[in-house]
Amino acid sequence: MQKVIFLVDMNAFFISCEMTRNGSLIGTPAAVAGDPKKRSGIILAANYEARSSGVKTTMVLHEALKLCPKLILVSPDHHFYGQKSEEVMDLLSNYTPVLEQNSIDEAWLDMTGCEGLFGNPLKAAKAIMDEIEDRLGLWCSIGIAENKFLAKMAAEMKKPLGITELWEDDIPGKLWPLPVKEMYGVAAKTAEKLNRMGIKTIRDLAQFDANLIV
Repeated sequence: MQKVIFLVDMNAFFISCEMTRNGSLIGTPAAVAGDPKKRSGIILAANYEARSSGVKTTMVLHEALKLCPKLILVSPDHHFYGQKSEEVMDLLSNYTPVLEQNSIDEAWLDMTGCEGLFGNPLKAAKAIMDEIEDRLGLWCSIGIAENKFLAKMAAEMKKPLGITELWEDDIPGKLWPLPVKEMYGVAAKTAEKLNRMGIKTIRDLAQFDANLIV
């Protein structure tokens, strides 16, 4: 039986949580930021209206406000985000007992053998996405693959509200062309080092002599 692993990744989680209790944030550029009153700190999460203006997570606040002067800023409430995360994980546990939370806003689900209960992987993923939106008012993206690494990579390929399959046969066409910096586990400094070695894409890395990478 082929393994079926989902990675459920909540979209813009912190600001999406805020939008569930403050409807005025919906449809307008908004972000959770370090210290909105002092206009200092960094962006912790921006909604998609803000992102369309170039606002990104970890961007310093004054840069974000230059790009999006009408940006609404919200102070972080990590206790509330933890509560919403528990609600998400409780919902996901109804689909499989084999669940591994990777962070406050994402988890792997082993859906192997669940076709009889929820249909094929795409149908099951759509059911999960719809229930999260209908019951919790939150969005997610879901990656589907045969292992955790590929599921994580798949979940990053289409946001928001994306469902992406990335099976072994899909690797040359979907995964290899991506810049090596987009590979899960490759940080910025590692990507720079790989680039200096001539490794620009994941294909380059896959085909490179492993003995020469130190």
